[in-house]
Amino acid sequence: AEAEAVTTDETAPVEVAAVEVVPEPAPETAPEPEPEPAPETAEGQEPARADAEPMPAGEPVTQEDATEEANEPAGEPVTSGTAPSISLTITYVPEPAEVPEEGPSAAEPTPTLGSTVVSRPQGDLPQDFHADVRCSSEQLSVLYQVLPADVDPMATLEEDFRTARSTGAIEGTRSNVTFSLRYLQSDGKTPVRVTLRRSARPVAGKRWALSEVDAGEPGEVGLDGLSPMPSGPWSAFLSPSGDEASDPERALAQTVALGSWDEALERLAELAAPEPWGEGRRVLRGYLSMTFARIQAEGLLAVSPDGSSADFDTGLLTSEGEPVHASLVAASGDIPWQLAGFSASGSGKPARYLGPAALATLDPSLPAPEFSTSDAVVRNPRMATSAYDPIHNEVLLLVPEGGKALALALRPEGYVAVATLSLEDAYCCARVVSSEQPSWLAAALKG
Repeated sequence: AEAEAVTTDETAPVEVAAVEVVPEPAPETAPEPEPEPAPETAEGQEPARADAEPMPAGEPVTQEDATEEANEPAGEPVTSGTAPSISLTITYVPEPAEVPEEGPSAAEPTPTLGSTVVSRPQGDLPQDFHADVRCSSEQLSVLYQVLPADVDPMATLEEDFRTARSTGAIEGTRSNVTFSLRYLQSDGKTPVRVTLRRSARPVAGKRWALSEVDAGEPGEVGLDGLSPMPSGPWSAFLSPSGDEASDPERALAQTVALGSWDEALERLAELAAPEPWGEGRRVLRGYLSMTFARIQAEGLLAVSPDGSSADFDTGLLTSEGEPVHASLVAASGDIPWQLAGFSASGSGKPARYLGPAALATLDPSLPAPEFSTSDAVVRNPRMATSAYDPIHNEVLLLVPEGGKALALALRPEGYVAVATLSLEDAYCCARVVSSEQPSWLAAALKG
């Protein structure tokens, strides 16, 4: 009885009806009001919430903001007719792309029968180091410290980057690319590596910057500077100073955008009659480079009247005896031509390596340096064979000497020894002239 009296005493002053007049709606069951423009506040009427200000235009309203607003305690009770609606404005703000995508490049050339188009180098890469790449003195100073004193770092960067673009020898992304220079670090194995970085906006009109030069430890480099990496089969003909201005492989790559060397050589080997090309088709790679050097020297590149295409005879034959031509299409930029493929049709004429008879076989009537097989060569003239020196654009005579090949040049005073080549290099230089080689030289590719 005492408990009931307490209950009666506690409930007597409570106005229950006031609580039930405007019950707080449950958030989870309250129906969403129809979207409508926010009504204007009546004169003298306070808004339902002092902090319910409209979001500034252009700022996104997140779901988290809306949830927090819904969970806040309500102020004075308001009717649905005076409650302002919630307006959501969603603004898409994309992340700035580090490198903007560019439109598609020019249409790829249509391959001719028996050929496959080789992919072209990226057209959005810098074409001119002086005009397109910011080269800081810090990075250039590294090259000045390690390269030979007579080497121009800027010219080397530009030429080697062009070669890398032509042959697809570039690694990285659209914003960071790395390529190798022609020089080896002090360990004699690792090439000097250069990295370029692209910025979203040009700085001083240049989007690219020389960001890193990996040349090893400069303190370990001798006075003569770093040595160039081994060249092709013609390396024995290079001058002692190491001047590689006439390197035929680099000259080909800077004139014709080849794409991947492996892919290009595979297409050529598939079309030509089968023959041994050495490990990794090294002989075929040197053969194509030297053949193009001779084609250029003799002006035998056949260009169409409108200048849109060209071709040259590779000197190879298909299994059916048809000449194999390299088909080129004109390209924009600093590499004038692009390799479109190989085919058994074309207008280019083959290169010639004709010379005096003394360069086809040893003439015993002419003075010659001593070599161990001289008597055998005199008695068997076919032991000697012609070879091509692409550095000096001349035909030489090769004779066996101590497990290698001695290269003899014909001068007014007689034969003069100009170089000694490994058998594989000698075979490659001789193969440019003829597919028929003496057994002592052909054995270099066996096994």
